[in-house]
Amino acid sequence: MHPGPASYDHTGRRFVFVPAAGDTGHYALDVERRDVALDVQTVSMLAKIAPDITPLQAWTQIEVLAKLLDTPAHLILRLGLRCDPRIEIGTPPSASHWISIGRIRDAADG
Repeated sequence: MHPGPASYDHTGRRFVFVPAAGDTGHYALDVERRDVALDVQTVSMLAKIAPDITPLQAWTQIEVLAKLLDTPAHLILRLGLRCDPRIEIGTPPSASHWISIGRIRDAADG
C-alpha cells in the first residue's frame, strides 16, 4: 500500500501527502515551484478564473480537481466545470512551492 498521493515539481523533486491514520476519502496532490515562469496567455486566463490567488496557485488547484475528477485539466478549463461540493482543497504554506491537496469526502462522511 502506498502512503498517499505524490506529485513532482519540474526539477523532479517528489512530494508525497500522507493522510492521517483513519482518514477516509480520495486524495490528490499537486506541487509547482514558485519560481516557475508561465506564459502571458496562461497567466491572463488563470487571473480571470481565480483573481484572488496567484496563477500558479490556481493551476495547482485546477490540477488537483482534475486528478480527483479523473478529467484532464484542459477540459475543466474549457467546459468551466465547477468543483463538486464533496471536494475540499487546501493550500499548506511553503516558501518554495505552491502546494494544493484535495480530498473527495466519502459518502459516509456526509
